[in-house]
Order: sequence, then structure tokens, then C-alpha cells
Amino acid sequence: MLTHRDWQARTRRHLHRKFVVKKGGHDPYRLRFYPQVARCIRQVTVQGDLFGELLNSTLSDLALVDSLYIDCPRAQRPLLLSHAQIPHFPRITNLQLRGVYFRTWQDMAATLSSLPCLSRLRIDLRESGYAIEGTVSPHVWREMRLPLEKLRIDLDPALIYPMQDAPRAIATSGGASMKQLSVNVEMHSGPYIARESKMNPCRINSYGPMMGFLLFPVSTLQQLDLSANTTLDSVSLSFSWYWIPWRQSALPANGVAISTFLSHFHSPCLRVLTFCIHIATFDQDDHWLRYIDLGFFDLFAEPPISPLMTAESMERVATTAQNIKQFCLKLKFDFQINDKRYVEIEQQVKSQLPALTARGILHVTRG
Repeated sequence: MLTHRDWQARTRRHLHRKFVVKKGGHDPYRLRFYPQVARCIRQVTVQGDLFGELLNSTLSDLALVDSLYIDCPRAQRPLLLSHAQIPHFPRITNLQLRGVYFRTWQDMAATLSSLPCLSRLRIDLRESGYAIEGTVSPHVWREMRLPLEKLRIDLDPALIYPMQDAPRAIATSGGASMKQLSVNVEMHSGPYIARESKMNPCRINSYGPMMGFLLFPVSTLQQLDLSANTTLDSVSLSFSWYWIPWRQSALPANGVAISTFLSHFHSPCLRVLTFCIHIATFDQDDHWLRYIDLGFFDLFAEPPISPLMTAESMERVATTAQNIKQFCLKLKFDFQINDKRYVEIEQQVKSQLPALTARGILHVTRG
């Protein structure tokens, strides 16, 4: 009998651990009639504007949830929330927000500060520059400290300046506890390229790979300020790259960009560096792929000396580069490529990166 009860309890915890709140889905109000189920729920996913159903449910009363995912597809109107609209689950260790924005910066800071156990956070700031009311007050962020271990931030370069204090404050709040950082930079339906191209047609791609790709990672790290994150061991950056094959960048410019990029890391523990590249092009045919050139990434194996940096910064750059044990390139294309063609591209890219290959740290995969 005891064995049966123990098995029954474990089975119930396994079957009812996850709960999804969505239109036409299970009614969280009915959970009050099934306390044996409600007490087993630990992960809740909210799809769409259904926070009222969750806020007043038994789950909020029990406060046993440790993972909360709030997801609003970008095809829908972004959700604007205040701190009071989000259920208070003090045990939350994992908070994932996608397509969800706070009404004010104070709401964002209050929500994050109310989660003392938060170790994994994904926060969407792609449209916050337009959506959030008011400006950021430094005192709002100054006292915020989060026990983050993993952080993912979604940004939009067209909107990064109105909200530059928020991503910096969130990254800084993780302090020495943060070990994994992932930054996803997306174009907001392409307005950045379109708007910049009207003002200056060569702004994005006139300098080839360096300005067309590395400009965003460098500027993004400047916005984040990682000087307080001294235990980072893994960093991943995801960017879209509009590739024009006949425009190439000068080698010295690439070297300066890469040295500047590495100078923003202050963690002696950094071992894994990943670039997730979504390569788009003006042509929907794959004949242009023979021109693809990622050779400038090879400078990460041994960054050149930059006359613009202090001796201390260059020493930190060299140490960071030598400590990297895994350099990953994840390639994603905006149209279908068969497996055989991808293998050819992978071999082509590896042949352009002899220094990284010689160190045995290069990994090229399909995104």
C-alpha cells in the first residue's frame, strides 16, 4: 500500500507538473476543485492576454510555481503589463517573457526585484523603447540585485538607445553569479535597414562584414556593460546579417572591431563564445554562397594589437582570446539549402578559419 501511494504521488507530480493557460484550454479556476493536481504544478505557460485567469486562481494562492513563461506571438499586438498584473510567485527560478512589455520601467524593476530566487531570465526589450512609458531613473535600478545564472535579452538595434539603461541594469544586477549570457538582436520588421538605407545607402554594408555584422555585437556589449560579470563562462550572440558578396572589409578594421569586442569581457572564466548568424541576401538563389567569406572571425584566435586601447585592456583581450576553448558558428539561411550544399558551405567556412581550426576550438553547425 505504501509503495502504491508513493508511486501514485510521483506519477501525479510528473503528469501535472506543467500547466498551460490559453484560449480554449484548461480553466485554472477549476483547479480549486482538484487540490491534488494544483499542488503538483510547477511550470505555468500563459499564451496571450489571460493574466486575470492566472492572477485569481488557486495557483496564485498556493504560490508553488517555480517557472513562468509568458508568450505573445509577434503577429499579435504586444502585451503591456504592470507589476500588479503579474502573479506573485516568490519561488520562481525561471522567468521567460516573449512579446510582453512592462508599462513603466518601475514596473519592470519591481517585478524582477520581487523574485529573490530568480536564476534564469529571458526578457524581451525589442519594442520597449516604444511601448514603455516614461524614462529610466537611475535610483530605480541601483539597488536591484538578481541571483541570475542564465540571462537572455532580446534587443532591437533601432530601439536600443531609448532603453539603453535597462539592459545594462539587468546585466549588471546579475553580477558575479551570472554564468551564461545570450543576446538576440533582431531587426523590427526591417525598419532599421530600410530607414538607414534611405539616409545613407552604404551605412549598413559599405564596410562589408565588419560594419554589417560586428558593429552590432560591439555596440550591444557597450550598452550592456559586463564589467561586473566576472564569472561568465558562456556567451552567445545572435544577429541577422544582410550579406552583399562583393563588398569586403579591410583587415585592420576587422581587427579593431574584434579587439574592441573582446575588451568588454572581464571574466577570466569565459570559455565558450557562440555567434548565431542568420544570413540574408538580396538574391533568393544559392549561387552567391560561393562568395561567402567569414575569414575575419579567424582573428579571434589571436586578436591584433589596437592602438586605441590601453596596455591593460590589450592584455585582457589576449587573455580572453587564449582562454576560449570552444568557438561556435551557427549558420542559418533565409531560404532552404539541401544537406549536400550545406556541407560544402561548412567546409568552405572552415577553410577560411585556419587559426581557429588549428587550435581545435572551431565548431560550425547549422542554425
